[in-house]
Amino acid sequence: MPAMMGSLTVSVVFWIMWESGYSLPACIVAASVVLFDNAHIGQTRLILLDATLVFFMALSVLCYIRFYKLRHAPFGRKWWKWLLLTGICMSCVISTKYVGAFTFFSIGVPVIIDLWDLLDINRKQGPLSIPTFGKHLSARIIGFIVVPFMMYLFWFQVHFTILSRSGPGDDFMTPEFQATLSDNIMTQQAVGIEYFDNIAMKHKDTKVYLHSHVDKYPLRYEDGRISSQGQQVTGYPHNDTNNIWQIVPSKEMEGLGHPVKNGDVVRFRHLVTDSWLLTHDVASPFFPTNQEFTTVGVEDANGKRFNDTLFEIRIENGKNKQQFKTMSSHFKLVHFPSKVAMWTHTTPLPDWGYKQAEINGNKNIAQSSNIWYVEEIPGLPEDSPRAKKEERKVKSMPFLKKYFELQRAMFFHNNALTSSHPYSSQPIQWPFLLRGVSFWTENDTRQQIYFLGNPIGWWIASSILAVFSGIILADQVSIRRGVDALDKRKLFPI
Repeated sequence: MPAMMGSLTVSVVFWIMWESGYSLPACIVAASVVLFDNAHIGQTRLILLDATLVFFMALSVLCYIRFYKLRHAPFGRKWWKWLLLTGICMSCVISTKYVGAFTFFSIGVPVIIDLWDLLDINRKQGPLSIPTFGKHLSARIIGFIVVPFMMYLFWFQVHFTILSRSGPGDDFMTPEFQATLSDNIMTQQAVGIEYFDNIAMKHKDTKVYLHSHVDKYPLRYEDGRISSQGQQVTGYPHNDTNNIWQIVPSKEMEGLGHPVKNGDVVRFRHLVTDSWLLTHDVASPFFPTNQEFTTVGVEDANGKRFNDTLFEIRIENGKNKQQFKTMSSHFKLVHFPSKVAMWTHTTPLPDWGYKQAEINGNKNIAQSSNIWYVEEIPGLPEDSPRAKKEERKVKSMPFLKKYFELQRAMFFHNNALTSSHPYSSQPIQWPFLLRGVSFWTENDTRQQIYFLGNPIGWWIASSILAVFSGIILADQVSIRRGVDALDKRKLFPI
């Protein structure tokens, strides 16, 4: 498929030049620049999205040129055909990659200029009435905005219909979204949590467990700040007995079997050290603006430090008093008195913290990286009614809600891809072909696919663009001085 689209792109480029009114030799040269370009061949012979993207970008330009050539015969059948085809092709571009939004800009600018010319009362073809101009504006809104958006929604409807089973990308989505997928492990293994259960909590993004050990925070950090010298609370990536916490109600309850629910205020007892989790108004090791997490003994926890041990469970997108469950309940643990959320990050602590992750209180509660979940209830008896795995029905979710959630997830994770590699190149290097990009390397056989354009085509194209820009600038300066040096019919054959 990529090879086919790459081959067709050459024909589309020839067609674009021909429809633009250029000579046959010019059309052949333009198509040849693409045909013999190494970068184009490399992109379209690998299983990548670029071949689809470039093909529909070229088709969008072609369709708009055909539409523009019919500007003197508006609202006819062909006029509408090429208008709608332009919108459909632009929809295919944006449906392939977000970077396709630049095609909307490339087409949108000439559309706005065209509408501005139509609004001119001194047009050579005669002025348009306001109702007629409104029809032109409405037609373009339908063709270039409404139709592409509806097509974009259509592809996601196809996406949701076909991809209905669980897969490796489940972790990017909320539990509510995952519940709509069949065979989803998270919903199948979900167990209701009750008070006095022993649980292991895991951070959704970094996958570290909430952990504590007998070692204390140092008296003074590297920057000179003083700590509380309390027991360390850290994030640990491996399963360990120090990851086990008992969830305890903030008020006295008779007997066992009381479920934990969304919005409940609870306390956590660290089983190994018999201490209680708290956060207080002491700066964390790495973030002076965030609060330190530590634990205190039973006497302080049940006495003067009682309020500091209170935490509210807030299930993401959860209903009021919804039951708190393992795996499926993604939640924020918010300190009840100070309103900070338990948070961690990827920068490891120094040697005194055994290179483990820092846990602190984040004042920005709305931050998406505050999410945790309970992985398991260690020690839950096999004969417990809660341990029985009942067959769960696949839930439904409104299409638009799934659509917007997936858009947010794609946008967020695309923006998070900020890491660089030694074979990358900067945009300023692209027109001049100063370096290529290593697409793939096999160390054992020393095979490599290196992305590099044809220097002849790239340098000629860049040079001609520079010359063209210079001619336009010189012409505009000449017109300012009353000299019409160029004939617009020769410069713009359309």
